[in-house]
Amino acid sequence: MAVTITNSQVTAYDDVGAVTSNAATETIVDTAEVFTYTPTAAASGILIRVVTSAGVTMSVAAGNRVFSGQDYVETLAAGTYITKLDLGKYINDNGEVKITFTPASGQALLTNAALTVEVLESDIDTQ
Repeated sequence: MAVTITNSQVTAYDDVGAVTSNAATETIVDTAEVFTYTPTAAASGILIRVVTSAGVTMSVAAGNRVFSGQDYVETLAAGTYITKLDLGKYINDNGEVKITFTPASGQALLTNAALTVEVLESDIDTQ
């Protein structure tokens, strides 16, 4: 299965934006799921918030553009996490970023991990 991420944005200082949680849909044990993010703001970086009730591995595939690097991989225990990504390293020519979540052995992303992902974008420099 796959999830298309609904982005959360804030486009000005002293502004508020709604945050959308994107839930895993995969119920099959030991099966990964790809979340696809397509930027909608002129952001160079994004924040990804991950909430999981069980261990998962998050892998962001390297893009295929000139500034692409290596895949970014993190193993996460149950908890809430945030990471900042440089879009130039992970965006593909079609404008997408692919984020794959793999559950811990014997687990399912929806039923065991209750995995949710939020992507926070801003066209404001956050360096």
